[in-house]
Amino acid sequence: MVKKCGSLPLAANALRSLIRFKREEEEWLDVYESELWNARKGYDFLNKLTWLFFFQNVNKDDDASVTKCKMHDLVYDLAESIAGNEFIILEYSRNLGEAHPDLFSSFRDLHALNLGGNDIKRLHNLVSCLISLRYLNISNTFIETLPKSISDLNYLQVLNLAYCYDLIKLPMKLVELVYLRHLMIHGCDKLSHLPNCIGKLVQFQTLSTFIVGTGTYQGLKQLQFLRFVGELNIRQLGNAIESRLANLRMKPKLRSLGLSWRNDHDDLIMSNNNHSRLAEELLKHLQSHRNLKTLSINGYTGKYFPRWIGIPELPNLTNILLIYCKRCEHLPTLGQLPFLKVIYMSGMSNVKNIGIEFYGRVSGRQSQSLQELSFIDFPNLKFW
Repeated sequence: MVKKCGSLPLAANALRSLIRFKREEEEWLDVYESELWNARKGYDFLNKLTWLFFFQNVNKDDDASVTKCKMHDLVYDLAESIAGNEFIILEYSRNLGEAHPDLFSSFRDLHALNLGGNDIKRLHNLVSCLISLRYLNISNTFIETLPKSISDLNYLQVLNLAYCYDLIKLPMKLVELVYLRHLMIHGCDKLSHLPNCIGKLVQFQTLSTFIVGTGTYQGLKQLQFLRFVGELNIRQLGNAIESRLANLRMKPKLRSLGLSWRNDHDDLIMSNNNHSRLAEELLKHLQSHRNLKTLSINGYTGKYFPRWIGIPELPNLTNILLIYCKRCEHLPTLGQLPFLKVIYMSGMSNVKNIGIEFYGRVSGRQSQSLQELSFIDFPNLKFW
């Protein structure tokens, strides 16, 4: 049971309270085998504080989980005063270039550091002095590379690099951060590959983008044992040769899946028939869990979509986006999806007919929840 606490003092304290007066082995086994360990303890606290109006301007996803919120100014001032010297805001002027080394050497017990939105271009090697750091945000900066010493932050759980447009690579030893749970790299368009063996980080809950590399340990197999929550975007699927072991179907907490065969700023290279068949085989084995709500496919080079895109495999789908799938000749069957709200399709050069294969054969039930329908750039469409 101690191991199940995952090195979290709060969990251990809750466990102590729960079994304090239990003396029988059966009572301990009941606790050990209960669903308590699967509870989302952080979300529960957040929801309770939201109900008490501790937070405002709350945004929620389709599962009613809080994705973004804001403290009232008075609550913020109260929290800041209670935190005392455990919390500090340093107001920097712009054009930093590099965060001052004193920031790292003077705050060795720091747990959270937010440098997001600054003009820094480099992160000093002395970042390794922050041996207690759990949260590091350097999103929306001009960082090109991270120092190798970042792999010495043994307790780091969150690394936010979102929208670091100049970031070109990550340290190979990043996989040594065994407690890393959240790696945000969406918007890092120049990033061409991830460190080898990223699948070793079994604590992962958020990996907003997985980039398929050409190396032996950079393929889709790295996704096999990772437990994703929320969103996953897989880029550069043109590098993949096998997808059976990605195991997306066994990830029930995945809500949004993006599959891209092309770089966002590159022209699509039309594939030959062999590449088309390989793409069809890859997509066939990238079937997601039935809980998926949003599916985006970009630059797919196959001629046909697999049967899992639709009923009954994805009954809860609400949004689907098919973009620049220029070799596809037939659209998937979407008309019978009961909760589908948005259909967006663009750049489908080879589609000539839209008929029964799109709507499905059961009459009277098609597109009952549809709110938005977009067909853009269908130059050869003749019959609908």
